[in-house]
Amino acid sequence: YREKVDKGFSGEKEIYRGNGIRIKNKRTLKNKKNRQFDLDLNIDLGIFEAERNGTKDLIKARRLFKNIGLTYKQPLIIPKNPPILISEENIYSPKVISEGLYWVSDLDAGIFAYEDHPSQRVLKLSSGPEITFGKFKSKMLDYTKVMLKREHVLKGGESIFDFDDESVMPRYKLKFEQQLIGPLLFTFSSYINLEEEDDDSIYGEFKSVKYGMEIRRRAYSISIYAKPDVDSNFDSGTYGFNFNLFNFDYSGISPQF
Repeated sequence: YREKVDKGFSGEKEIYRGNGIRIKNKRTLKNKKNRQFDLDLNIDLGIFEAERNGTKDLIKARRLFKNIGLTYKQPLIIPKNPPILISEENIYSPKVISEGLYWVSDLDAGIFAYEDHPSQRVLKLSSGPEITFGKFKSKMLDYTKVMLKREHVLKGGESIFDFDDESVMPRYKLKFEQQLIGPLLFTFSSYINLEEEDDDSIYGEFKSVKYGMEIRRRAYSISIYAKPDVDSNFDSGTYGFNFNLFNFDYSGISPQF
């Protein structure tokens, strides 16, 4: 009830009511040369009540969503013999930090099938550099991560709902993380608009901006975030916090510490 959906470049939309079932599976493969391949599979079946696409009218309909996501992370410049196993020095991270310059590519394909309406088919492609400095072991400024991806969307059909209609506007996706002191990090993410479509859309404008502060430790993380609504002069937006626990599936491969 009243669930906000993060649409990335298009901001946040709202589901007024919904119920259903979701099945999700993720696999990650990583070798000693720091090449990484991720596979995501999703199936989502439910009944939703939300605003009709392009209007403020509420509609209710069944929706089946099937999605596959592929990510490949190719190292370009990395240190020789990078560490693989976590040690007692990694007090601020549940995994070893992969330093260096990488090229990350994503392919995301999905189909949205609606009750008594045509389906929406989406293919999203993104690619760009990711650079990480520091091992995140020292007390201050020992970790910096920057990612910049160009996103391109191909779409067939349109959604009957506003909350899952995909924008095809060209854009860049930007993410930034910086250790300040100890376990405290500053995080920032945004999209950069690459098309001046109308009076409300400005070329080079930052959209869906999100700021955050995070305390990150090996076993857990606590963060607060803010996604202000720029159009309302920051008087409204989304604000909240997250709490994560790590290493439930620890296999005991690395030495005990």
